[in-house]
Amino acid sequence: MKGDYNFTRAGLRNAEEHGITPYEVWQMLSSDRRVFRAVEGDDHSRVIIGATDAGRYIVVLVQEDPNDEPDSWDIVAARSLPAEQAAVYERLLRRRP
Repeated sequence: MKGDYNFTRAGLRNAEEHGITPYEVWQMLSSDRRVFRAVEGDDHSRVIIGATDAGRYIVVLVQEDPNDEPDSWDIVAARSLPAEQAAVYERLLRRRP
């Protein structure tokens, strides 16, 4: 999933509340080792799971830009990934072609 990513105010606040810096989010979004998942019941949101350059696993919730900008996503939340979920992420990466 390529495109432009932009923090919303709520997204910045949420990341900060979870101890995630914007720099860590940008690192993960720039990584080749990301996994994208649709949000069940929401055609306009995606979850992106990945790791920072330092190896910290994080998950970011993005939503399509409400102004219908093509390939533009708003970052609305970010948090650390618990160890058991990080293990699932690693298994998903191994299954990728």
